[in-house]
Amino acid sequence: MGFARQYQQLRQAGVLAHMTSEARHALGAEAMKVDSLFDLLHSAAIIQDGVDGECPAGTDWVAIEDQAGKRGYIAVTPDQKPIVANIFKLL
Repeated sequence: MGFARQYQQLRQAGVLAHMTSEARHALGAEAMKVDSLFDLLHSAAIIQDGVDGECPAGTDWVAIEDQAGKRGYIAVTPDQKPIVANIFKLL
């Protein structure tokens, strides 16, 4: 899991705070099966293909792109946005 440090940065910033502990545990197990942080967060619906749903309170949708060109949307607070920008390209 070469993206563990990036995952930890998102977790410490609270980007995953809206997830239950069971969901976070399942996400950790899923991490062994995927090739990228983007894929991991997409499989857990943290990164979404569109912005049809409501984001957690106090957050806004941000369009992102990973190094492989995969695009999606992630809900972040203004304080979390710079951390996400260090990991993904903001669009």
